[in-house]
Amino acid sequence: MSEDLKTKKAMILETAREIGAEKWTPAEIDQLRRKLIAEHGEEGKTGADYVADVLKGAGLKVNLSQLEEVEDQFEEEFEDLLHFKTLRDAEVSLMRLDELWRRFQTHGEKRPPGVSWMSQG
Repeated sequence: MSEDLKTKKAMILETAREIGAEKWTPAEIDQLRRKLIAEHGEEGKTGADYVADVLKGAGLKVNLSQLEEVEDQFEEEFEDLLHFKTLRDAEVSLMRLDELWRRFQTHGEKRPPGVSWMSQG
């Protein structure tokens, strides 16, 4: 890896730490890019995709689209929902599924992204 790339990555990560965003959406990435240019001039210029790749590579949460953010939310909602060992655990899982289904319907959601088994009625 060239020294310039190491330096650019270090600048991006240092600036990201200064900003301290919990998750990186296009708005936060744009803010980071403007700050890099303000602090480092021409050396700080870089593309949003490169910044996102560096942040992802450092293990930071990057959401480049609203759909991606919604899918992450749904993923968290359904995480470990169907893991149960007892009949009572299964009943609780079914009640939680029903609750989520009703919430999705109330908010105009036909079905959660990636869930093909639910009716679209």
